[in-house]
Amino acid sequence: MNIRNFESLSKVTLECGGEFGFYHSKRLIEIIDVIGRGMNFNRDIIEFCAYTHDLGGYPKYMKENVDHAIRSREVVGEFIGQFGFSDEEKGIIIETILNHHNPISLKSLEAVLLRDADAIDFLGFMGIARDITRAPKDIQKGIKAIQAHREKLPGILTLDSSKKMAEERIKEMDVFLNKFLSESFKYY
Repeated sequence: MNIRNFESLSKVTLECGGEFGFYHSKRLIEIIDVIGRGMNFNRDIIEFCAYTHDLGGYPKYMKENVDHAIRSREVVGEFIGQFGFSDEEKGIIIETILNHHNPISLKSLEAVLLRDADAIDFLGFMGIARDITRAPKDIQKGIKAIQAHREKLPGILTLDSSKKMAEERIKEMDVFLNKFLSESFKYY
């Protein structure tokens, strides 16, 4: 049950990350609803982390030579107290934010859910769109990112439900990549 209001966080995400970051956060919550179905996880932690896990990667908060996950954790530390989380919940939040790209074994279900959802959001047609829009004038860079995500991200998924969702998205990526390479005559 969600007991906290995260409207202020969603506004910060929209302000700092634009629609790209805002809708990414919204999609993560939706993906977690699917892959976490029937699991007992803290919805407040999930929503909080979905909105804040990338803050350190947005221009307003980023620092040169500081990984965005580490910077996001620093930024979150400045305002997490406003949301009434217990010390245990704060620990889960920190684990979740710091490790949302990390393929290590995680302690909390919330950290696993967010990491899996974040990886899934880089797969399939959504992942293709994300990678292409990151370098709109450099198709080669976009294709390389798609190929890298297609190869790496399935290997960091933990949950069977995540792996199942990823399977379909990987098929979509394969169709796209094969058709793209054919239609481009490998000139891109």
